[in-house]
Amino acid sequence: QPEAYPMSAAAVTPNVKGIVVCDEVFGSDVEVNVFDLERVRQEMIAPSFPCVRTFYLFLQLESGRAGTFNGNLRINHDATGREVRRVQLTATFEEDRGGYQGRVFLIQDCLFLRRGRYNIEAWFWDHEGREVQKGHRAFDLIEEESS
Repeated sequence: QPEAYPMSAAAVTPNVKGIVVCDEVFGSDVEVNVFDLERVRQEMIAPSFPCVRTFYLFLQLESGRAGTFNGNLRINHDATGREVRRVQLTATFEEDRGGYQGRVFLIQDCLFLRRGRYNIEAWFWDHEGREVQKGHRAFDLIEEESS
């Protein structure tokens, strides 16, 4: 493609087809790219705030291009925009014909200062250093009701 019309970063970086929050992830001992996700969460409950939580993120990625792609996962509070965690993300695809892969991330001892909605964002950089958001998922962190 001519230099005047470079491909957009969105077109040359992997697509995030899904982001799942769960308590545990187990890879298959028999099959490649097969995972068991346990206690998939739409929300998390905390006894009080601030709170510290450990959890897993499972990403389903797709790419039509071979190569290694770097980026990061960001977790931030929706109302304030304050980032609570950033994790490096690397995905390697071997074949140009496209392919899917699952990636598992342990988010350990993540400090949440307040209740509310949190966003998980997946970002990738293209070969020219342009950054593009390729995935998003929100989850709620709520305070446990006292009896």
